[in-house]
Amino acid sequence: MKQKKIDIKNLKYSILVSLSGIPDNISYSETDYKDVKNACSEMGLNIDETEPGESEYDYLATESGEPEDGSFWDEWKDNVCDLTASGIINFDQLEELCHSIGCFPEDCETMGTLGGPLSFGIVRDISFRCESSIIIESIRVTPFEEEKEPSNEKQLDLYPPTEEEIERSNNIKWNEVKDAVLLKLGV
Repeated sequence: MKQKKIDIKNLKYSILVSLSGIPDNISYSETDYKDVKNACSEMGLNIDETEPGESEYDYLATESGEPEDGSFWDEWKDNVCDLTASGIINFDQLEELCHSIGCFPEDCETMGTLGGPLSFGIVRDISFRCESSIIIESIRVTPFEEEKEPSNEKQLDLYPPTEEEIERSNNIKWNEVKDAVLLKLGV
């Protein structure tokens, strides 16, 4: 049985963005906190933010926890915020996000995303990143097919697939989709 080719433009994408940075630190040459926040907001993603100084990355000031006088962290330590944005988007929105904040997919294996917009277990994902030294980001994207209305014309399989056949089929689809996203958006 020949498998149909998957069109990545017809898929939906679960996206989970985690970001730490300084909202008032604006850069004209690098992606900054406000660039990512604005792009996520324009896409209609759900956004949660911490208050300045409540970042999980406050420990980066120095190993001892106290920033050196006059250092970047000494000046900005109380202004670091964390932002989490999540939602379901289409391919055009994913492509627009990549262009607007300069992110691109990484050709690497990940441990997957726990929960996120799909809200169940650990799902495979594609890691995206930005080339920026003023934010710490993690962008995880999971392509998936939107369920169609059930058809009454379904045929019953006389021989259900074995676990190995299911796993092999899932890997083939996943690898095909991941490779197509990597090719289209960057790597």
